[in-house]
Amino acid sequence: MFIRRKILLVMFVCVIVVSAMGNTAGAEKELLWMTWGTDVESVMDVLNIRAAEFIKAHPDVKLNIMCAPYGDYREKLLISIAGGVIPDVAVIESPLLAQLVKQGTLEPITDMIRKNPPTGGLEDFTFPNDAIIEGEVYGLQEGGCPWCLLYNVDILNEAGMPSPTDLWNQRRWTWIDFVEMAKKLTIDPDGDGVIDQYGFAGFAPVMTALDAFVYLTYGVSSAGGKIFDKLEFPEQCLLDTPEAKTGIQFLVDVMTNYNIAPPLQMKPSQAAPMSFTNNNVAMMMGQAGWPAVYEKLFDLPFKTEVSYMPAGPAGLKVPGNSCIDVMFRPVEDKELAYELLRTITEPDSILQVAKEIVWWPARFSILSSQRFKEMYLFDVDLAMEQYKYRVPYPKLINYSEIGDTLVDGLQAAFTGEKTADQVAEDLSKTLNEMLKTAK
Repeated sequence: MFIRRKILLVMFVCVIVVSAMGNTAGAEKELLWMTWGTDVESVMDVLNIRAAEFIKAHPDVKLNIMCAPYGDYREKLLISIAGGVIPDVAVIESPLLAQLVKQGTLEPITDMIRKNPPTGGLEDFTFPNDAIIEGEVYGLQEGGCPWCLLYNVDILNEAGMPSPTDLWNQRRWTWIDFVEMAKKLTIDPDGDGVIDQYGFAGFAPVMTALDAFVYLTYGVSSAGGKIFDKLEFPEQCLLDTPEAKTGIQFLVDVMTNYNIAPPLQMKPSQAAPMSFTNNNVAMMMGQAGWPAVYEKLFDLPFKTEVSYMPAGPAGLKVPGNSCIDVMFRPVEDKELAYELLRTITEPDSILQVAKEIVWWPARFSILSSQRFKEMYLFDVDLAMEQYKYRVPYPKLINYSEIGDTLVDGLQAAFTGEKTADQVAEDLSKTLNEMLKTAK
């Protein structure tokens, strides 16, 4: 197995074994842990924290850790699996889970949880059902975050406008209210014909399959529609329904027709989220943990706060990401691999990581703690309030193929290559064929 893992380094130039932790001299066992990250030094600091208890308990185990850049991670992981070079434990985005389960590459951990449950039990995790397929548990969350509205407090104050949260509390925060505010916040103060400040950014560019699911989940669900007929192993795409078309049309209108968002042809440094951190955008759709990340990375000259995305015809619907640590087959020592998986998702480990690199943990016990709230310095309770509005992502056998198709479809709608209705019809037809093929 170790020889095969060496081959992986040749296959993936951008994948690095950053450490072989533990007392490797005379080690009789070894584990391979795959995760995302690019900066070796910072990754090592964080991973040492996460695996500290495991290393302490198993000084005779050699723990190899591989990192791949987040944007390339899914592709590299799938190529690795197809080539027979498989990690023992790895992190995945939750929508990929069903695909891996049906491929037979994941080891269920239901019985192991019964014998040695994680601290706080499964109920302490924010989205525990994301790791469950057909009644079996396949992983434990390490991160999980609702998508919220982020807004520049200074811009809204200077414009004399109420906060989105105030409007939400007054039941005056709908798509119509949002567009009206965004138009007022889109300005050309020097009158040179070039907009200097946009009201909103956040539905484009669509770069990944997860991006597509985030935006479609928000738009379609808020309009009262569904992307598919059911959550687990759907059989029919419903994007051609009137409600779904309404949701897609709203996304397109915001990005291209209302003149409230940066043009798609702008340079990456001018598009969301960089335009937001550059003080050029008043509001943006983003993950709840992003304000803290921005504060740490960019030393922002303005105050950022989280609020609710505007409610559509069907009310508020919130996409929510979930990162899950899973165990792959074949694993030589299931109990040992599970112990690693359990250790790296324990509250103390996750809290330390949240402190070091600023991320949104998937544990209610952490999110509700005063220590965490003091670390993040914005309305954590408001962000957590949005969990009850969360719409889960579908569990698809062919998530990768369908996700990439959704990316192409949304981009076609945003660039004007096709109308929103055409995209909805074409996607429904294509995805229904994919669902039939995947059975």
